[in-house]
Amino acid sequence: MARVTVVIPAYNAEAFLPQTLDSVESQTYDDWDVVVADDASTDQTAEVVESRDSRFRVVRSPVNAGPAAARNNALKETSSDLVAFLDADDLLLPTYLERMVQLHDEAVVQGMNVGVVCCDARLLGPNGFGDRTYMELNGFPREVTVASMLVSNAVFVSALTRRAVVEDVGLFHSELFGTEDYDLWLRILEAGFTVASIREALCIYRLQPGSVSSNMPRMARSLQLTYRRALDRGALTRRERRIAERQLRLQRALEQVGLAAADRSTGKSPWSRVARHVPLFVRVAVENPDRWASAVKTLLGRGSPLSQVGK
Repeated sequence: MARVTVVIPAYNAEAFLPQTLDSVESQTYDDWDVVVADDASTDQTAEVVESRDSRFRVVRSPVNAGPAAARNNALKETSSDLVAFLDADDLLLPTYLERMVQLHDEAVVQGMNVGVVCCDARLLGPNGFGDRTYMELNGFPREVTVASMLVSNAVFVSALTRRAVVEDVGLFHSELFGTEDYDLWLRILEAGFTVASIREALCIYRLQPGSVSSNMPRMARSLQLTYRRALDRGALTRRERRIAERQLRLQRALEQVGLAAADRSTGKSPWSRVARHVPLFVRVAVENPDRWASAVKTLLGRGSPLSQVGK
């Protein structure tokens, strides 16, 4: 049994999956295996995995249930101590597993109740690599806490966790789509575990038109549900609740901005939609002046929602 299982949810991923699997095979750390959860793909996703050696396994789902359910299906097929999450179109740099396992083990020796180990990622778009990394866009707090995570998701999805920790907090929640990892990190922190992080970019995050993270209204709705879930769990302090409520208002506003931008792209006037939510927009503009500037650019067709909502 491998010490680390790399869990990859995949839906119609045959175009990028071979490179992704190659990036795992090129790791300097060799005590690993891979479980790919094929989420009812209609292409050759499963066959791409089955053409590999025995370290690569595929779990097929009869219905398309989304990435959260796919990850849960993969987790049920592994008994490894550690789990590394990887999306089907992203890449690991060769020292990813070596550095992440080392960081995990060092944190344990230091007495940390470590639940998540994370690193930075380079951003790869259609026109090449971006100027800034994931953490440069989303922030790198000195200490990752519930409060700092509610402000911004500093944990890139390709994180390393203990399998038992993920199971203890209830796995991924399938009603979330695009923010299921963020919800999991919050629940792990709420349960009293810590995050060990390094600013090394050990992954490559592909930004693609039409991806989940590029759909601003859908991401905003999923983030709203994430914050509502955090508030409903009742574990937040008064300060943390204020942050979650502020972020909930921000995502409500960004959803309307995304819908208004879509109206604009189809020739409809976006301003009637904006006018209906003026009080919300005013409050959000006061609370989040830095984020609001980029939202206005999106509304005017001069910005990308990817830079606002992350993955």
